[in-house]
Formats: sequence, C-alpha cells, structure tokens
Amino acid sequence: MSLYSLTFLFRFLPVFLTVYYIAPAKWRKYVLILGSLLFVGFTDRLAVPVVVGAVLANWALGRLMPRAPRPILLTGVACDLGLLLAARYCGLSLPGASFFCFSLLSYLADVYRYAAPAASLADLGAYTCMFPKLLSGPIARYPALAEEIDTPKCTCARLEDGLSLLILGLSYKVLLADPLGGLWSLAGKIGYESLSTPMAWLSALGFSLQLYFDFQGYSLMAIGLGRMLGFSLPRNFDDPYCARSVSEFYRRWHITLGAWFRDYVYIPLGGNRCSRGRTLLNLLVVWVLTGLWHGPTANFVLWGLFLFLCIAAERFWLRPVLERHTLLSHLYVPLATGLSWVMFAITDLSALGTYYARMLGLGGVNVNPADWHTLAASYLPYLAVGIFFALPYAGRLFRAHRNRWPIRIALLALFWLTVSHLSATAGTPFLYSQF
Repeated sequence: MSLYSLTFLFRFLPVFLTVYYIAPAKWRKYVLILGSLLFVGFTDRLAVPVVVGAVLANWALGRLMPRAPRPILLTGVACDLGLLLAARYCGLSLPGASFFCFSLLSYLADVYRYAAPAASLADLGAYTCMFPKLLSGPIARYPALAEEIDTPKCTCARLEDGLSLLILGLSYKVLLADPLGGLWSLAGKIGYESLSTPMAWLSALGFSLQLYFDFQGYSLMAIGLGRMLGFSLPRNFDDPYCARSVSEFYRRWHITLGAWFRDYVYIPLGGNRCSRGRTLLNLLVVWVLTGLWHGPTANFVLWGLFLFLCIAAERFWLRPVLERHTLLSHLYVPLATGLSWVMFAITDLSALGTYYARMLGLGGVNVNPADWHTLAASYLPYLAVGIFFALPYAGRLFRAHRNRWPIRIALLALFWLTVSHLSATAGTPFLYSQF
C-alpha cells in the first residue's frame, strides 16, 4: 500500500484517523504502532515480524547500553546494517528498509552519545514504525520526536495544515512527477543511440524534475500526515535548484539524509577539522557510502564519485568563482546535477556512455533529428510548470496564503483532480521507494 493509493486515501487513512483522534492522548502511540504495523502488513505481511523483531532487538540494546556502551553500540550497528544488507541484497521482506534501519542506527548512536535516554518499547516502536515516514523518510531523530510521542499535539489547525501539505505533495507526485516521467521513459523506448542531442538534454531535464517532484511529493505527504497525527517531521527539501553550488544543492536536497551522514559518518571521521588530505578522504568516504546506499551497481558508485569531485573542487578552488558570478553559478548547478541524474538513472554503463555521447552529439544514428519538436509540444506545459514550482516563488506564495479561501479551494480542486487521475491510471511507485 502506498501513500497515494486510493485504498490508503479513502479506506486506511479515514479509519485510522477516526480511531486515533477518539483514543485518549496517552493511548495514541499504541494506536500509531498498531496502525503502522497494519500499514506494513498491507504492503507486505511477511515484513511485520521482521519489523517487530528489529524494534525489540534495538530496544533491548538501548536498555543494555549503559553496561557496556561501545560493545553494545557495535553489536547494534552490525545487526542493523546486516538487516539492511539482507533486505537490499538477499530478498528479506522489509519495505522502506534503508529509512527504517537508519532510524534505528541513529537511535542507538544518540543513546550512546547521551543525546537521548533509552526509550521505552512503545516509544521506540512508535518512532521507528511511524507509517508516514516509514517507506521513504524523512529521517527524523528520536530526541526530536520523543516528547511528541508521549503527548502528540493534535489540533484542528495542525490537522488542516497537514491536510494542505498532504494534498500538495499528492499533486506534485500525480500531476507533475508521473507525467514528466513519461518523457524519460520515452527516451528509453526510442533507444539512447537514436536520440537527437536536444532530445537527450530535454529528457535529462524531465528526469531531473520528475525525481524532485516525486521525492518532494512524498516528503510533503509524510510531513503533512505527521502533522495531522501531532508530530513535527523535519523538512526534507529547501528549493535545491536555486542553489549556487553542488555543496549547497545537497544541503537543500534530501536534507535529512545529508544530515544523517554528516552527524554519524563525516564528523566522527574528523569532518573538516583536519588536514586537507584527510578532509578529502572523509568526503570521499561519505559520498561513496551515499552512492552505495542508493544501490550496489557501478553507476551509483560513479554518481557518488562525480559529486565528490564537484564538492571537492568547490571546497578548494571553485567556490570563490561561483560566489563572484551569480549567473555562472545558476547555470553550473542544474548542468552538474542534470549530468549526475543521468548517471543515477541508467544502471548499464554502456548505455550510460551512449546517452552521454548523444548529449554531446557524438556517435549513434540520428534517426529523427526533429524528435524533440513533437515531444516539446506534449511535454512543454509540464516542463514549464515544473520549472516554476521548482523555484521558490510558488512555495513562498503557498506558505504565505495557504490559510486563505482561494488557496483552500485550489487545493480541494487539486485533490479531486489527482483522485480522477488515480482512478483512471494505476499510478507509478515513488522512485525513492526502491531505496
């Protein structure tokens, strides 16, 4: 079951919210646990005992932590990473494995560092299994949610605010990400070797926007659902395509994953408080691990290495140039990230080389040099709207006026429009659900 499915929107969510709001405040975390396990069961019933077992194991390790902190932490890290590897590469049933395991790892690390007390079993279960963030984040920290788990702040204002974010995220996914995905899919059907150079760049732009609205859509839905349940889940995107460097882009894109690697990998390795060579090594480790987190294939490792090279160049010589030249920096970021997203999307290295060759106008047979003309007419409206909503103006307008009636009416219309689309099509899975 997905957050955008009609089953979730019209069956699971209304029933769950009714029970959740009727329950006394002190019992809501138990309702949340049971509802989240049901959500997991609807997605894959074989995953329920895996989730329960992982929570029980980490709860026990957290309780034992004061007796032997370092051995217990290392045991927990080995178990949680083993669970993640088994889910990713050995077929173990665990939806949202990466986000679930990263939550468990951060909990144990915070208990080890005395950043949080050991949680009760119910509190840890509610934190790790919370269904809005279970499949694709955002990766919230236990200390930030601990107080709200005991006393969730459920108000009419938060319910309305959360519903607005839910509808906006749903609209991003169904009305923008899915149609834009058709452009990238079409490039594959044509065959990369037969693409014209404009078509190759247009398809890369389409995928860049599709990935953003797909993942931002999920994040907004998760944050909105969390707010409806009384929780303040962290923001995961901050207008990344307005960044002026790749470093800044990844401080704005998938913010919670970047913060996780910063706090639990980069800083413990020494961060930037060491020599230039060691700092480069720390960055290299983080970006190789980030690539492997997304998948075991060579393209993800190359993606991580490419971003490492961009960020290392910015850190040691390119940043002053970008800071002096605004236009150059705003051209550089979409170009660099667009090239990286192609690497992210194409797992076969031979096909990846072919695609880059077509972007440069090299190799292949240009069967239809005007292929992009026909497609531009079909996809130009989606690309134009996507670019507008990827810029900060639309977000500022929404945040400033979302409690006014024109915005509420627009959101209501968007909701039923998305429902109409979902009724007519099966929809496509969230891209980040595979990670």
